Amino acid sequence: MKRILPLLLILLTGCAAAPKYNYQSQTSTDPQFIFGDRFGGGSVNSPARSFKINTTDAALNKCTDFAYVGTTSNHWMHVVPKTVEIKVPAGKSVSISSGYNYGNGVTNSTCAPPILMFTPQEGTAYSVDIEIISNKCTLSIVRKLPDGKQEPVTGITVLPACKS
Repeated sequence: MKRILPLLLILLTGCAAAPKYNYQSQTSTDPQFIFGDRFGGGSVNSPARSFKINTTDAALNKCTDFAYVGTTSNHWMHVVPKTVEIKVPAGKSVSISSGYNYGNGVTNSTCAPPILMFTPQEGTAYSVDIEIISNKCTLSIVRKLPDGKQEPVTGITVLPACKS
């Protein structure tokens, strides 16, 4: 129970302010996003990661335009889903924010990478997750190819913190 409580606290913080993302795809060519599928782990200490997306006007970067996509974790208890899949409107720029705040009573770890913006291609699937490399936290977006391989996404712009 001591280990489940911090995970539940993470899930309940920071997500209530943003509305839930609710786009109903009208075409099979709308780009697909899969959140949380590359973090690794699966241990007791695997953090829950929260994601928000802005499809309203990504370049304006207004905090009120971000919608809550979901929280993912590969925690062995399966308190939240391992991945969340959504579609976005084709031909529109999107910006994505993410992060986590994890504490287990002994240590605390936070991650709030910069917001990323790009225009996804029609009929393409993207994997979005947090990466930790050399103790640096980044938001990672890769294009998923039909053969299962991945390639870097070009044309990504790093945005400052969203504006109120």
